[in-house]
Parts: sequence; C-alpha cells; structure tokens
Amino acid sequence: MNYIATFFTHSGAIKYKKQFANNGIHVELRPVPRELSSSCGVAGVFCLDPGRDQSKEGKPASPEACTSGPCKAESFVTEELEKLYIIGPNGYELLFENE
Repeated sequence: MNYIATFFTHSGAIKYKKQFANNGIHVELRPVPRELSSSCGVAGVFCLDPGRDQSKEGKPASPEACTSGPCKAESFVTEELEKLYIIGPNGYELLFENE
C-alpha cells in the first residue's frame, strides 16, 4: 500500500522521515501534490507491504505497523503529521487529519 503524509512544518517532515528510518521504513520527501493542501508544502511518501522489506537499508518494516492487509493509520500518526492519505486507484483517500 502507498501512503502520503503532509506536515505542518518542514522540520516536522524531517523528524517524521528520521523516525520512520529508525523503524526500517523509507520515507521520500517531495512537494505536496496539487490535489492536496499542506501548511508547509512538503509531503512524505512511503510504501508498506506486509512481510516485505520496506527500507533502502535492508531492515524489515516494523511489525507493529502492519499485520495483514492495509496498515492501520494510527501506526503512522505523530504530532508533526497534518494529514495522512492512502494512494489508491481512484486517487487520495484521507485516513487521518490532525487538528
């Protein structure tokens, strides 16, 4: 499953990426797509597939995040996160919004 996260600040995006890297999940930071709105303009894109290596460093993905099927949105919520979307065949589906 592919996910995209938006952030309140640039520093929050960098923290999020580092936190995920520590758990073996690679997050690519890139500009927020036009269809989505973000406070800082930076998005983190990551792919999670249960049972597969998700990182560029060869570490396994966190087993707490995924058990089977789509991952639980709560597993990826931090205070830095503004919104979390799943990227599906019909576009972006909002999973979580931090207010």
